[in-house]
Amino acid sequence: MKNINLIPAIILLIATGCAGNRQQTDGVITVDVTKSYPKKELVLQDFLDVEYIPLETTDEFICEGIPLAIGNDIILVRDSKGDRVLTVFDRNGKGIRKINRYGESGEEYIYSYNSILDEENGEIIICDFNKILVYDLEGNFKRSFDKKKDAALQDLINYDEESFIWRNNSFDFNENAVEMSSFFITSKQDGSTLREIAIPMEERKSSVIMWRDGEITYSMSPRNKTIIPYGEEMILTEASSDTVYRYTHDHRLIPFLSRTPSLYGMDPEVYLLPGVVSDRYCFVEVHTKERDSQDVSLMLDRQTGEIFRCNVYNGDYTTKERVNMYSNGKHGNPGIAFCQYMEAYELVAAYEKGQLKGKLKEIAATLDEDDNPVIMLAKYR
Repeated sequence: MKNINLIPAIILLIATGCAGNRQQTDGVITVDVTKSYPKKELVLQDFLDVEYIPLETTDEFICEGIPLAIGNDIILVRDSKGDRVLTVFDRNGKGIRKINRYGESGEEYIYSYNSILDEENGEIIICDFNKILVYDLEGNFKRSFDKKKDAALQDLINYDEESFIWRNNSFDFNENAVEMSSFFITSKQDGSTLREIAIPMEERKSSVIMWRDGEITYSMSPRNKTIIPYGEEMILTEASSDTVYRYTHDHRLIPFLSRTPSLYGMDPEVYLLPGVVSDRYCFVEVHTKERDSQDVSLMLDRQTGEIFRCNVYNGDYTTKERVNMYSNGKHGNPGIAFCQYMEAYELVAAYEKGQLKGKLKEIAATLDEDDNPVIMLAKYR
């Protein structure tokens, strides 16, 4: 009879062991950045819809195909070398035009990486070194305005018809930068500040790793995006804060993720940096501020509160082809979780080895290794 009394205790012990990486969640998941979590594997297509768009290759339309923006009707891509030419494709991948306004006149840009596609207003907004330039979708200059003084603009994203949102990363590389808010909402018409978003923090920190070798200073930045469009909200990450926030369209900051222990007092500093966010999962990296450290990739199950070290694989491969869940691409489209480009020569090689299936296999069968890339879109359901 005494053995019978052990059953509830045994059941409780088993339940406690199974819940070792589970937490009660009220919408905010807390991550222990010092903990080693169990492993898990996921297939991308099990929680996001995937679309492939082969970019047309002709004598006129040859490009590296790095995505800048995915609109409802057009795709805007750039080249990495020189960063001069923007190429416009339709949503089926057919080439429309090239835009090259590279130069040093008042109507030209030097640097085009920070670009916004504003289809509603028929404009392309480019943040250059010293100013912001606006062109129509044909590449004709419309207007320009000065950037915010003492700020460094990062991760520009469409906010609404009248404005865009961006992060000030001036402190990432300069500890003596002028103190100001982390995020700003700026007018597309004249560059005026419509709203500042101050993230609560104890003191300013930088997650950038910097070191010197002789007279040369090197730096290594985390690969996450600091502004992640999610439905009608934005996920905002300020490295100096112990909390990642949701920013709503009625201008409220709502805690989304938190971390323990606090960043302050850690040596070396360890940062919690989110990547792709879906309805079910949030992917984050634990980034240690040391040159030889390896970032740890985690998946947070928003439904159960469980946390895992996680690898995500593309289900259109017969082999385990990992998907990068932390760069988010640069697209600005709230219906897209992330976008990436896939090199044609890599797809051709995988096809010849029998490593592809489904729609990706069909596309790869039509490619030559020198063709333009294929854009992969992972979309919310």
